[in-house]
Amino acid sequence: MSGDGGEGEEPAFVVPDESTVIQTAGWGEVFDRRIVVRLTDAAGAGAADEVAAAVGGTVVARVDEYLLVEIELPSGGEGAIAAALEVAAARPEVLIAGPSQVVRPDLEVMERPCGPLDALVLEGEGRSDHYRLIGVEDAWRLVRASGVAVTPPKVGFADGFGQSQQYHGLWVNEMVDASPGRDAPGVLDAILPDDQFGWTRVEVFGSSSITSKANTFAGVRYLIGRGAKVINLSLGVNQATPETVALYRAFLRDIAAKHPDVLIVASAGNKAADVATHVPGGLNEPNLVTVGGLNHQGERWQETWTDSDGVEHTAGSNYVTGGDGEVTLAAIAQDVFTGMNNSGEPVAQSGTSFAAPQVTAAVAVLQALDPTLTAAQIKQILVDTAATEIADPAISDRITAVDPALGGRVLRIDNAVWKVLSERLGVTGSREQVIGRALLQARVRPSLDDPLDYRIVATAPQGGDTTIIHITVNGPGALNPGSENLTTDDDVARWRWTFFNTGNTAQISLTRTDTEACARVVITADAETPDSPGSTKEHSTGRSRRPGSRPPSPSRQRSPLRGPSPRSTSGRAPTTTAVECKLSSRWRAPVKAPSTTMEWWIAAGSSSGAPPSPAWWSTTPAPLWWRR
Repeated sequence: MSGDGGEGEEPAFVVPDESTVIQTAGWGEVFDRRIVVRLTDAAGAGAADEVAAAVGGTVVARVDEYLLVEIELPSGGEGAIAAALEVAAARPEVLIAGPSQVVRPDLEVMERPCGPLDALVLEGEGRSDHYRLIGVEDAWRLVRASGVAVTPPKVGFADGFGQSQQYHGLWVNEMVDASPGRDAPGVLDAILPDDQFGWTRVEVFGSSSITSKANTFAGVRYLIGRGAKVINLSLGVNQATPETVALYRAFLRDIAAKHPDVLIVASAGNKAADVATHVPGGLNEPNLVTVGGLNHQGERWQETWTDSDGVEHTAGSNYVTGGDGEVTLAAIAQDVFTGMNNSGEPVAQSGTSFAAPQVTAAVAVLQALDPTLTAAQIKQILVDTAATEIADPAISDRITAVDPALGGRVLRIDNAVWKVLSERLGVTGSREQVIGRALLQARVRPSLDDPLDYRIVATAPQGGDTTIIHITVNGPGALNPGSENLTTDDDVARWRWTFFNTGNTAQISLTRTDTEACARVVITADAETPDSPGSTKEHSTGRSRRPGSRPPSPSRQRSPLRGPSPRSTSGRAPTTTAVECKLSSRWRAPVKAPSTTMEWWIAAGSSSGAPPSPAWWSTTPAPLWWRR
């Protein structure tokens, strides 16, 4: 390439030879036998050739006006390049000398990893906070990657499940194990598959809005008889008398003596008052965990409102003021997203009733991993592994120390899981290494020489040369190699996907078979020109999506020393689009199931408002969520 033309004139770009690209330890991808030099402002007219001669090479590209020169070396390899750079950098006419690193278009699409928080409904503001605050995703990864056999525990709920209690118990149940089709998981079924735990429940309110201590005691006894090892009590007595406190304490101690492996998890109460006046939550017993409530900023939950009669009301988590009361730890209790109602509207509930089941789910996970744990041991593990500060910018924009009146601790189920795995079950390696086995990284990039051809790279951390990666592609095109299962080579498996036509879309799903970690990518061979109004590229990395900018014009997109960005002969560039779908076909009350099979046609259209182009279809009796 020559720089003889003026600015704004199209230069004669040379298409680079992709076969000359090498991977180096120090510079990443570079063109072999090439270095790039920026001359000093005082360099003479023959400086470029002098530098080339000094390294035994030849000038192959230059941009004279900007004193940039690319030199081809007589020999290749990382060592030869490094030696030439050392010589060039020592020359007085050289300001900068570096390897000729590969420039790629920003069309690469990173995966959206499969995970417990994939549901699109959780992308609403604050809806995933309670999962993230307590470490649900890392707990999910640790359990999956540990290889530990699970013993299914049983969870018990004593509550009111009918209209008289506004279906309170159903929503509490949803916090632990969401009904299939509910769109957002419960905390427990976000971590363990449905076949790895069970639950049972008992109605202790009947058709009334109140119940008695005797009913509560009988309900707990019933649940224990049904095999429940952790029992959720999102209920309690306010302004408890000393006699009521003594009755509950004696009951808990009797349970501890007869059933040392049964743990009770209770809410702290919602009166924004001393927890010592509330039972059973609030009692300091080794087989009872009392859960207080936080808001979404990590502070103690409390709110005040005025009703239509002008009367002011206050609600909030009970807390410790001293004496015998206890709040063991806390979780989010304000506006906790519990799923969608039958009208498709999001439901958020407030109260320590909805903080408690988050801890109940954590207990069940620990019991699943190690069924020999006693109630007292589990409580101590939860205390030992709880966080004392909240420093997650997605939850709070500052480090927030947890209120000492709420025990000074917030549940961290991931820490508790790791403590059990590493200290009791003998899982080796660091926590990060174990989590790595539950990850699958995927990226897709267009080939430089064919706008319909895409390269798929799946990386399985610690997969070595033995991990099998399974690929499924929905869309028109051909996969090469044709096998849907490849064994990793140094953690990596590679495919190529070739579309039949521009405008085609494909959904790529990748799964590592050892831990079932997976990732999804959607790509589109777009027929839009790079400069068409409204043309966009969308990238998906981890859990977030951010729209890319409009592809720059060729004069701005290309490197001045390299060949052009990939373009078809028609001057059209491929575009990648991230799309996520959630399909669910399981139903149970209180979700109403559709009575007929429905056919869905999934389409990906341009952001400029052009009509969508069909991509693939599926037939399922399930709701469909999709987004560009």
